[in-house]
Amino acid sequence: MTIDLKEREKTMKNHYKIEVADGKYIIMQKDFYFSEMSNENQEYYTEYKTYKTLKGAIIAVKKAIIQHFPKDYFKNDELDKFVKVMI
Repeated sequence: MTIDLKEREKTMKNHYKIEVADGKYIIMQKDFYFSEMSNENQEYYTEYKTYKTLKGAIIAVKKAIIQHFPKDYFKNDELDKFVKVMI
């Protein structure tokens, strides 16, 4: 089974996002539920973790993302650019 890593990148870019509320940085994680009314999955975001600083939130998102890719998949500053989309 071949894993399409570019497709996984697209999925991960939409899986997490960082929001600011009350001076804190909240990592939001996409989740799904099945709607009987529409008979399909609906997406929504739930609170994953809260951090006092943006740097802390970014580090946590990076750690979460790299778990879904092979070691050394992101070169140099590619991971930083990847995470900037989520802010």
